[in-house]
Amino acid sequence: MFTDLDGTLLDHHSYDCTPALPMLERLRASRVPVILSTSKTLSETRHHAQALGLDGPLITENGGAVCVPLAPSGESRTDLPTDLIDSGYAVSVSGPGYTRLKEWLHRTRTASGFRFTGFDDWTDQQVAEHTGLAFEAASRARERLATEPLIWEDSPEALKQFQSHVSAAGLRCVQGGRFYHVTGPRGKAEAMQLVLDRSLPPGNYTGPIVALGDGPNDRDMLLRADIAVAIKDHRGGYMDLPERPDAILTQAAGPLGWREAIERILRDHPIPV
Repeated sequence: MFTDLDGTLLDHHSYDCTPALPMLERLRASRVPVILSTSKTLSETRHHAQALGLDGPLITENGGAVCVPLAPSGESRTDLPTDLIDSGYAVSVSGPGYTRLKEWLHRTRTASGFRFTGFDDWTDQQVAEHTGLAFEAASRARERLATEPLIWEDSPEALKQFQSHVSAAGLRCVQGGRFYHVTGPRGKAEAMQLVLDRSLPPGNYTGPIVALGDGPNDRDMLLRADIAVAIKDHRGGYMDLPERPDAILTQAAGPLGWREAIERILRDHPIPV
C-alpha cells in the first residue's frame, strides 16, 4: 500500500492523521507493507514514519529520493544504487541532486526573467508561513536532497515556457497540493516500482498493489497501481483520472477519506489470517 501524506493520510490544513490511525493499525497488525510516498523530505517523512510506527522504505520528494532503512548492522538492505547514507537510510537520488538543481533554477530564472520563488529563497520562518508547518517542521522541509518546491508568480504562458525549459533539461515540473515541484526524471510511479522490485523482501506482498493520493503529483502512481484511490482534495474536487474509471473516489477528504477507502478495500479484499 503506497500512500501520499499531505491531503491524503494527513489533513491538508492541520496535518493531523488521527481519523486514519485505527485502519493504519489494522494494516500494521496484518503485516501489510504501508509505504509513504510524498513530496516531503526524508527528514520530514522519517519523522512521520516513526510517529506512525512504519519501518519500511520511504519515497520522498515526489520520487526524487528512494530511502531504504539500513540493517541494524548498518549495511544496506537494497540493491538500489546508493548515492548517500542519511538518517539511517540508504538513499537513491534521481536527477542532478539538490545543489546542482538549485544552481540550474537560479540560472534559468536570471536568464529568462521568470518570476518564481522556492524553498531555497526562503528562511525557515518563511517556509512555515507558506506551508502552515511549525518552525521545527519547516526546518526539516528545507533539508532537501533532490527537488525544489516553488510558487509560480508569473503568467500561465510563462509557466508553459518554464516547463519547456525544465523538460529540455531532462527534469520534470509537477503540481502538488501547495507548490510546483521541479524534480529529476523519476516520479512517484517509477519510485513505487523500484520499491516493489528491489526494496521489499520477496514474497512480502501477494495481494493487489494499492495507491492513494489527492494531487496531480500522485496521478502516475495511481495509474500504475492495481487499486487506485483518489482522495477528495481540500477544495472538494478530485484529480483528473479518466484512464481509471475503476478508481475509488472517496466521499471525505484527507484522513477521513483515507480511512473510508481502506475500509472498503479490506471488505472487498480480505486479508488472509
